[in-house]
Amino acid sequence: IQLFLMDMQLFMPKSTFCNISVLWRMPKNQVDRGRLLDAFRTVIHNQPVLQSVIRIDPDVSFVQHYDPSLEPELAIEHLTEKELEEIKDDLIQPFIMINRLIYRIRIFETDDHIYVFIDLHHLFNDGTSMNILIRNLSDAYHGRPLPPDRAYLFARDSNKWIHTDEYEDAKNRMLEKY
Repeated sequence: IQLFLMDMQLFMPKSTFCNISVLWRMPKNQVDRGRLLDAFRTVIHNQPVLQSVIRIDPDVSFVQHYDPSLEPELAIEHLTEKELEEIKDDLIQPFIMINRLIYRIRIFETDDHIYVFIDLHHLFNDGTSMNILIRNLSDAYHGRPLPPDRAYLFARDSNKWIHTDEYEDAKNRMLEKY
């Protein structure tokens, strides 16, 4: 399914059909802006998929690549409610799929509210993943420990195994047998 989504996105590069987005509003006087930014950083470093990009390997295949140095710029943008109303329909944009993070985070501050916008590509996220992300954000904001993302860490670490002699031996045995 991921390859299908990738092919479709590359076939229709200006499409937003795979964007999964959320925009929520919180009373400004109830949000600690520094803690909010720190919570995002904590979640990004806790969920390796948020530090991953798609690259093209030498066989011209798409490969999900984890790079712990990748992190979006996080800042709080100050604007009026009217200005936010004017830009909100343009927040969801197509993603550049190769060598780029395929999510966006924007935080807006108006006179009365803090707005958080998250836009993730379906390739790395689905509805369940969005719920996990938001729950982890809440936990990080309130100082609660985050569980490790075991499924993604397994996938990431299994890629290391592919480059071993043991893997090549097993692969060759399978090819000979089948």
